[in-house]
Amino acid sequence: MQDNQSPFPAYKEIPVDEEDYRYSQSFYPNVATDLPLAKAFFDQYGFCIFRGVLPKEQCGENVKDMMALLQERNPNVDPENPIFLTGLTHFGCPKRVNSLFRPPLLRLRQDPVLHRVLATVLGNNDLIVNHDRWLLHRPPPASSQKPLTRRNVHIDMNPFEFADETAKVEIQHRLSQLEYGKNDRAFIAENNDVHESMLMDGGGVVQAIVNLRDIPSRDHGGTILIPGSHKTFSAWLGQCADANKRRVGPMQYVLDDNADRELLSLVQHPTLRAGSVIVWDQRVFHGSTPNMSSNFRAAIPIKAFSAVQLQQDPKRARERAAAIQREIERVGFETELTDHGRRVFGLDLRQPKKP
Repeated sequence: MQDNQSPFPAYKEIPVDEEDYRYSQSFYPNVATDLPLAKAFFDQYGFCIFRGVLPKEQCGENVKDMMALLQERNPNVDPENPIFLTGLTHFGCPKRVNSLFRPPLLRLRQDPVLHRVLATVLGNNDLIVNHDRWLLHRPPPASSQKPLTRRNVHIDMNPFEFADETAKVEIQHRLSQLEYGKNDRAFIAENNDVHESMLMDGGGVVQAIVNLRDIPSRDHGGTILIPGSHKTFSAWLGQCADANKRRVGPMQYVLDDNADRELLSLVQHPTLRAGSVIVWDQRVFHGSTPNMSSNFRAAIPIKAFSAVQLQQDPKRARERAAAIQREIERVGFETELTDHGRRVFGLDLRQPKKP
């Protein structure tokens, strides 16, 4: 890195889709010639959109299951009137939930097309997926038009530790101490505890959102990000990161509306179809903007990382796999679990390899 490198990326306007100008440019995961184009786009912009990953029916199945979970907790929830949905945090996640293991989510996480998307941008087929929650962003009440979620831009990591070679051992230690069988918060904690060395363990660390409903305009809210910010991450950290936010452990570094005004001016709002997946480098500043449309937004976050990270820590791998296996049995998913699912869930790492 040059000392005089700008801490901010040059403004890169997101190209629009040639078939429908309402949507951002996207790529087909099942068209072989699209995959290298998608990878080149990802490398340049730090994110990429793949369309048609989930069929319409599977999108609807996941939305229906979201409503079912809310009704299980509150029988008075009316899925036909999303304005009055209860049981959601201001981020749109279900309250008092750290990770969810439900059949529709497990089907999605083991989906081979989703895996192709993640493997394309990482250049690595040996991947593990996470077990997170979902997002449901309600439309604002007609009476007030007050947004029900908060606009935010952040990175899901401790950037100071991420780039600190001396922090590598501490991060590995924290990950090794996660108690998956006792605290399902472990499945969330592993998402943000990342280190620069992981970029060499199979392509990098990426996050994604599986979009379940059309987002054709900014009014519909959804993911926002700063294209190209992965390339200026190191310069930003050295020149602009607020040292007062330095602390030990995984974290979410949130940009400040005033102090980070110049960087925030580069935020853009990609638009995407239902069934699309937007995937980004974890160093890309991203977040969400409130839903101001008349309908609700529904999406599922996904994280992928190299299986090497678990292979290097057999104890963590076994305990994580055992916890996932118990959840699969609890929800009756054993007959639907595929060989591919076993691999991306890390279940094949449950038993130590024979010499």
